[in-house]
Amino acid sequence: MSSSSLLSIGDVAAATGLRVSAVRYYDGIGLISASERVGGKRRFDRATVARIRLIREAQAAGFSLDEITAMLDSKGDWNDMVAHKLIELTAHRDRLDGLIATLEGIRSCGCGSITTCERFDERFA
Repeated sequence: MSSSSLLSIGDVAAATGLRVSAVRYYDGIGLISASERVGGKRRFDRATVARIRLIREAQAAGFSLDEITAMLDSKGDWNDMVAHKLIELTAHRDRLDGLIATLEGIRSCGCGSITTCERFDERFA
């Protein structure tokens, strides 16, 4: 890959919405890696942007950085960890779906207060 097609750390930060310091941190802990250095400055290939987007999505879903590292490390036993995390995320989604349905029902029933609504009592009593 030519140096001209590589991204600077600032370009990666801008493309992913991260601060430059966060990109450096991810590089430092091995979640991403610079393809090369040009004039002493890190340069990243374009796939780094997609990798960071996956990392951010996984973090938002509750994965720790250690779990993300294991998931992205093709040498690790990531299948078991991902299977466990899928069960955890599915249970969390089911709880959220239930809460969303309850709140939508309470909102549409016309009660003056959530805690005095019969639907609240049905769900949380």
